Amino acid sequence: MLFIEWNPINNILYFLYFFMDIKNKFWKKIKEIRLQSWISQEKLSEISWIHRTYISSVERWLKNISLENIEKISIWLNVEIKDLFD
Repeated sequence: MLFIEWNPINNILYFLYFFMDIKNKFWKKIKEIRLQSWISQEKLSEISWIHRTYISSVERWLKNISLENIEKISIWLNVEIKDLFD
């Protein structure tokens, strides 16, 4: 086990690593489900009323996504929200 001294900088680095990991897993899962369902970003944007460029930006980690939009995407991909974070 690696011992890391606990200090504010390490706290921030750990938070950033954890946060990026969650975003990475989330968007990989969204993209995986979207592609398995043969749904393009454009089609997903049409059915969920979320702009296509927004979906693209979020998939590339350029923007964060709101809980409301997570809910919309889960409804149209026909998955439970919790499954998007597995």
